[in-house]
Parts: sequence; C-alpha cells; structure tokens
Amino acid sequence: ATGMDADGDGRPAMAAKPADPTGTIALYDCDDADKTIFRGAPEVCGDGKDNNCDGMMDEPACIEPVGNVACQDHMFEGKMYSKCGKGGGNLWTQPKARLVCLQKGMELVAINSQAENDFVLGLIGDQTWTSATDFPDTSNDNGNMSPTGEQWRWGNDEVVFFTGKATAGKPLDGKFAKWGTTGANPPQQPNNQVGPYNGATCREGCMVIRTTQGGSWYDICCNWRTGDGFCEAR
Repeated sequence: ATGMDADGDGRPAMAAKPADPTGTIALYDCDDADKTIFRGAPEVCGDGKDNNCDGMMDEPACIEPVGNVACQDHMFEGKMYSKCGKGGGNLWTQPKARLVCLQKGMELVAINSQAENDFVLGLIGDQTWTSATDFPDTSNDNGNMSPTGEQWRWGNDEVVFFTGKATAGKPLDGKFAKWGTTGANPPQQPNNQVGPYNGATCREGCMVIRTTQGGSWYDICCNWRTGDGFCEAR
C-alpha cells in the first residue's frame, strides 16, 4: 500500500512517481517487495529489474552483478556494520560498493560522530566509500556526474547535513562533518571539481574516508574504482 515500507529499504511505497523533483521524489519506491529497487538505487545489468525506478532496465550505465565478496561484521554502539571487499587489490566504484551493501540488506555507511568516524577508520585500508553524495534531487542514479548543488546527503537520509564547498561550506543543524584539510589550512574539501574520467566528464559527487589523512573526508568521482564498501544496518 502507498506509504508503507514492506521491504525495509527506507523508502515508502508510492503508487506513482511524485511530480516534485526536489522533495519526496527521492523517496520514491516503485517496488515495495524488493529492497534493491527504489529511486536512486544502482541499476544492475541483466537482472530483469528496473532497479532505479526510471522506467528502463539495463540502461548503458548499469552495473555488473556482484560476484564473490568477502565481508567482516562488526558491532559499534549496538549497531551492525560490515566491511566488504573483493581482495586482491580489486576496488569498486561507489555505486558498486553501494550495491554490495544493499544486497546485504544494509546501506553504505553514514558518519554522524567523531566516535563513529574513528571506528570506521580503525577497520579500513587506504580509503572506503561512504553513502554521502551531493545529488540534490538524486537525478543521476548511477553517479557519473552530479549536479552543482553542493547539498550533501547520506544515502538513506534525505536530510542535508552539509552545504557549500571548502571554506564556504558548513554543516547544518549541528551535523557532524570532517572534510579534509591541507596542513594548518582551513578545509579544502569538498571542492566539487570536474574532470575527465574514462572518456566522460565527471564531477566529484561522492565521498570517501581516507586513512592517510587521519580519517578526513574527500569528494571524488563516483565511478572511480578506488574503494571498498563499508556497510551499516539501516
């Protein structure tokens, strides 16, 4: 029924896609019986599903299904987390890492405190993907190029936690943020840069945590194969 969340993906069922592109459309769930299907979900190649609720299946930017994955579960403050990777130096794009988490019934991690950031930092390698994106209307479901809105949200939470970029940016309503700095300089991230990647223009619209920078956050292109997946229970 409309308004229910039978599959537990954090998105209530809706009979039709909302007209408002800036509000509830981000919560649109066109199949409330499948937790891997909702507005903004990674589109999986060859599974016969419209994962991202855009009315199409297997569009060119779809992601190959997840193969062998090794995950280690951890508890922090009563909540389950799972560190997942392929091993052998094989790293994922952000949409692929998110797909791994979604298929476990989890979501890429959202960091809400220094203690949680330190917990994740103590378990990762060089860097790991988080669920944060700067897609104000989640219109780019596969993460190749984000809008310029600089409105950062966590993957399963439509509330903006940070707006702007670098020194002009600020966390909202007391939200936690740990964007990267250079030496004693004020924050240089997120900088929302645009550049070429795999023959296409890419805007830095996804976020990683880096161990080499003391657990600071950096915005990078979502389709870089550069991180593992760190999942948390919804």
